[in-house]
Amino acid sequence: MPILEGTDGIEKMSKSLNNYIALTDTPRDMFGKVMSIPDNLISRYFKYACRPSLTEANEFEQNLNNGILHPRDAKVQVAVKIVSLYHNEEAGKAAFEEFERVFKNKDIPVDIEERSLNLDNPNQNIVEILFLTKLVESKKEAKRVIEQGGVSVDGQKVSDIYTLYSKAQLAGDGLVLKRGKKSFKKVKLD
Repeated sequence: MPILEGTDGIEKMSKSLNNYIALTDTPRDMFGKVMSIPDNLISRYFKYACRPSLTEANEFEQNLNNGILHPRDAKVQVAVKIVSLYHNEEAGKAAFEEFERVFKNKDIPVDIEERSLNLDNPNQNIVEILFLTKLVESKKEAKRVIEQGGVSVDGQKVSDIYTLYSKAQLAGDGLVLKRGKKSFKKVKLD
């Protein structure tokens, strides 16, 4: 069995290189990682990770090379198959639907981790909120991500590191924070 390249498309798949798909990943994470592989590896992932017959593998590769099968559609097939192998078919279909909802339709995931905050101040700075919810490792990183346009709150991009949110805004349903394309947290008051 040949060594399979990792999600970076260059080095062998390895936990130490952080370019791996873990068997214990959630269906959503597993699906997303497969979708991030370079197009030139789709056939290899199908052949070596999906357990097809030799005929299926050859047909898949021919359809991909001839343009009958679009690379995105091929990745979806591979991702659903891999998730189905390590979780179940329902999980594979659900991961696909979640991926479509978040990345194609720009919607928010169904299952977002919630974080409750106990705030002393009547207004809280976005940098502090990002840090307290663990969407960033440091306040410096929070400032950098905001300045680069990688943060939105309730679907509205935040570009000012001095943006404040009141206790009233955090009360009730709270706010949905998004960092980058796939990191979400729901934040509300204790």
